[in-house]
Amino acid sequence: IDLLFIFSSLIHRRARYIIGYRKPLFSEKIFSLYNLKYRLSILFFSLFKKRFYHHVLSQHAKKFLSNFYNSNKIAHIVHGIDLSKFDDDSFKFKNKNTLNFIYIGYLDNVHKGIDILIEGIYRFLKKNENLKVFFEFCGMGPLESEVKILEKEFPNFIRFHGYVSNNLIPEYYKKNDVFLFTSRVEPFPRTIMEALGANLIILSSKTIGSIELLKEKEFAYFLDNLNAVELSDKIFEIYNFWVENPTKFKELQVDAKDYVFKNYNTKIEIRMFKDLFEKILKSQRLEGVHE
Repeated sequence: IDLLFIFSSLIHRRARYIIGYRKPLFSEKIFSLYNLKYRLSILFFSLFKKRFYHHVLSQHAKKFLSNFYNSNKIAHIVHGIDLSKFDDDSFKFKNKNTLNFIYIGYLDNVHKGIDILIEGIYRFLKKNENLKVFFEFCGMGPLESEVKILEKEFPNFIRFHGYVSNNLIPEYYKKNDVFLFTSRVEPFPRTIMEALGANLIILSSKTIGSIELLKEKEFAYFLDNLNAVELSDKIFEIYNFWVENPTKFKELQVDAKDYVFKNYNTKIEIRMFKDLFEKILKSQRLEGVHE
């Protein structure tokens, strides 16, 4: 695809192209084919850099590409999401007498860390079966059977829904209070943004995307290390906060929704793309004058 863009640029000399990046720009496996692909892309586009602009979802990605391209050619455009399904008052769906946790996503170990999540919840419930908590899982993947085993052992605290269609996902967010995010690698987590839109507190592993999205936010709890013991402890910490200071807990839930609506809705993404298009057109007009 990159080569087709470059070939097209040779034919259409005045055309300008915008290349978007929605996946991680490098892998931890230094000599992987994934890294080789991106290095080749960087080399190709460097040869024709006047005609190409690049847009990324995160400041981290922009900083990385700035090592290879002129920063004026790189635009950080937020990954806006459709928040119209979260416009209503989600608190009317929440159970005030129980603290509800939810995981939504693919059920695997390699990328999503579900083995850690399962073990962490198991440890927590073994110690605290008298607490008013409930855990829901939505998704499918290799570790479905392990989630079902956990549900069977703690039927009063766990419910596994399996695959849930996208149009129903907002309803699952809204009736919960805390979103569980245990990914090992994530460039920019859409699930976290949707959870924020439904007034959820976030318990998150540290990934490039989650840190940029949630850094220094009171409604986010980070795991310094992705392991079951720390996860269990953080769940207990959040539970105690909910019990001891319910008013403040709700205030943070409100802040979570305000934050994502203010910074990551589709209108903002569209406006940022509009600004980029105007910048490119202005640059073309200036080039025409010089010619």
